[in-house]
Amino acid sequence: MLHLRIGSTIIVGLYVLMIVVSLLLGNSVKLEAPPNVPIPTSGRAFIEQPAGEGPFSFIVVGDTRRGTKWFQVMMEKAARRKPAFVVLLGDFANRPTLDEYRFFFKVIKETKMQIPLVMAAGNHDIEYHGRIDKEIYRRFFKGLYYYFTYSDSLFVILDGSTRDMDEAQFKWLEEVLAKEAPEQFAFALELDDLRGLPQL
Repeated sequence: MLHLRIGSTIIVGLYVLMIVVSLLLGNSVKLEAPPNVPIPTSGRAFIEQPAGEGPFSFIVVGDTRRGTKWFQVMMEKAARRKPAFVVLLGDFANRPTLDEYRFFFKVIKETKMQIPLVMAAGNHDIEYHGRIDKEIYRRFFKGLYYYFTYSDSLFVILDGSTRDMDEAQFKWLEEVLAKEAPEQFAFALELDDLRGLPQL
């Protein structure tokens, strides 16, 4: 009976040790956004535009946390249309945890999609049960709101994750619109109805 208890204790101890080692190894692996996700710097993201490109198209999707297969099929259909880029308006995760982000990056890499994927934050990406954590999003995507120009158009990605536009974001938007006056079109993109958004 004593040998059995000692043996069981050793097995349980080894099992716990394996879990700890697995977690440590998992956390030591550098987790970063896939290479086809342009990371904004100083409030601006750069998407390379092919020389001599004429009219272009882009695709806007959101709330992609419904499962791996659904997301892969959607991305495959998007790729067949050959857009200049795809805007993902957030809610790619169920909650703001490293595991959720790791799984999302894994799914993107499995699609082998080369088209730029422009990210925006949704409420599920930064909030869980009333607890807001925007730092995990900033860790991988830097800015919660940013802009870029493509052809004769201005694209502004807004932070609609809390459905309210604070004074800092409102002032930033006014400055961008004044500085980057587009030749033809301006697109302001976010997932939910954002209160405080001015008329463009």
